[in-house]
Amino acid sequence: MPSSKQVRKAIGMSLAVLLCVLIVLSGEVHLYFTHTAYYYQDAEVRRSMAGSFDTLICGASQGYEGIMPTVLDEELGTSSYNISCSMMTMQGRYDLLQKELSRNPVDTVIFEVSYNTITRNRKEEGPEGDIYQLGRLDSYAERISFFFSSFYPSEYGDVLLDLVDRSKRSWHLMKNGAIEEPVQWETKGYVPNEIPTDMTLTVEKLDTIYHTSSVRETPDPENVEIFHQMMELMQERGIRVILVATPLSEEFLLTQSNLPSIMDWYRQQADSYGCEFYDFNLQKDYTSLYPAETAFLNTTHLVESGAETFSRQLARVIRMAEAGEDVSGLFYGSYAEAEEHMIAQIRGE
Repeated sequence: MPSSKQVRKAIGMSLAVLLCVLIVLSGEVHLYFTHTAYYYQDAEVRRSMAGSFDTLICGASQGYEGIMPTVLDEELGTSSYNISCSMMTMQGRYDLLQKELSRNPVDTVIFEVSYNTITRNRKEEGPEGDIYQLGRLDSYAERISFFFSSFYPSEYGDVLLDLVDRSKRSWHLMKNGAIEEPVQWETKGYVPNEIPTDMTLTVEKLDTIYHTSSVRETPDPENVEIFHQMMELMQERGIRVILVATPLSEEFLLTQSNLPSIMDWYRQQADSYGCEFYDFNLQKDYTSLYPAETAFLNTTHLVESGAETFSRQLARVIRMAEAGEDVSGLFYGSYAEAEEHMIAQIRGE
């Protein structure tokens, strides 16, 4: 049993940490929270546009860099916003989705899912995604609440130091007149990557990488719980939920040996909740729509040209489904079938 001295010490340390957090979040990093020095800081944009969105895109980096609201609006007549962000955790998704649902007449949510959406482990990967999320919140109360609910005590020191560094950079940019208006004013949440990386697979490389790796297959229990909470929240509100897997590069798809396992999990959830699920890695004209030379930033993310093409294809599928048309013919029935066609094209068969 701990002594009274140990108890007092523990209480003292806890109070010191709390005081430090309160001081830093309210003072030292004020510039960071009130100026848009970083690409993901869109709180002012969302606040100013609140009340106008009927469609939200919710995801992590693949949704963030792959789905263009302006294209959906043009194609579908919607008023959409992409609330996704790099490394966004499931808890982060839930919190921001709940906030935007409370202040917008949303009837559709496009929920981006990937090979690691449900299998990521927050404790293992560290606080980076939640640091971004903290920078997207627009009130003192929200930041304090999110800080204590999302970060582990062992991370407090590193997170606070990181916030101070970001505030210093914000101050430096502000001093030099280098802070720019968020691109989200025009893109409605989407942040473009413009320079592609040539992801072309040669026959030699294909033979070297084919099925040499695998993704994590076991869903993380905490993520599963939050996923169900989000689905139930949207179901209660009568919102149309569309689960979407964005295009990945051929190199990534052909390297992994077990993608069907985790993607089947999403398909099962879609069936359970009676919602739509579209895996665009199974799209039949995938290779012509998303050229390996020009469509990708890296193995798992699209550049702007690829994102525009994909967003138009997504809008096409949504429009067809709304009209009661059968969209299944646009997709291969399995990863094995899709791989067969990819490999044949790479080998020139």
